[in-house]
Amino acid sequence: MPNIGENQPEAPAPPVDSGIAALRLLEEFLEMKSLDERLPHLESKLGEAVLASSVLNGPLPEVLKTTVDIREINSIELVTDHYYHVDFANGEGGVNPQTMLVRTRGTAPPKVVVDPFLDLFGGRFERYAAEPTKEAGTFQVVISAGGKCYEDIPDAEKKITMKILAREDTKEITKAYFGEQSEIARMLKDENSGLSYGMAKACTVFMRWNLEDDPERPFLEALKITELNWNP
Repeated sequence: MPNIGENQPEAPAPPVDSGIAALRLLEEFLEMKSLDERLPHLESKLGEAVLASSVLNGPLPEVLKTTVDIREINSIELVTDHYYHVDFANGEGGVNPQTMLVRTRGTAPPKVVVDPFLDLFGGRFERYAAEPTKEAGTFQVVISAGGKCYEDIPDAEKKITMKILAREDTKEITKAYFGEQSEIARMLKDENSGLSYGMAKACTVFMRWNLEDDPERPFLEALKITELNWNP
């Protein structure tokens, strides 16, 4: 009879917690220097040519701090989303606060979901919000909805304000607006919708520049929250 421990198969290593693996990947991803390095570790609906012309194809600014935000689990699709707060150096002695998402699908290795990062850190949304255009757009951003509208826009008394943020508890990039009778307003009134007044939430938002109500006072109009998450 063999001694205990002799010629016995090694026990399998315990699985790595998905949060540990996700954070490890994010830290490595932020240190990578090129798109070629990052491609195997990211999720995106964008083409490689678009990604190659983005901030992902080069070194990123120094990361001053990374902290865990929230974890969301979709048990039906076997998806776990890990959100992180990342403080980048802004090159002027200050901080550029951002939110980043790492997703784990089933038992597959985690991947960084980069489209929201490009909308926010990469400036895609900020460029859209800077100048009125006839084109509508869908953006993955952080929102906080529910304030009364005090800005000089058409029918302001019938509008609700949506702050567009890169991260909770930061100054908004800009504000969008939606009507009191809109679908978004109905979501806010529904306790089961997943959206609440004043709650910062990572969402996918379809919006446009409203140029019709008063061409002299165009405003950014939130038309629909297509997803209460960042899902490429």
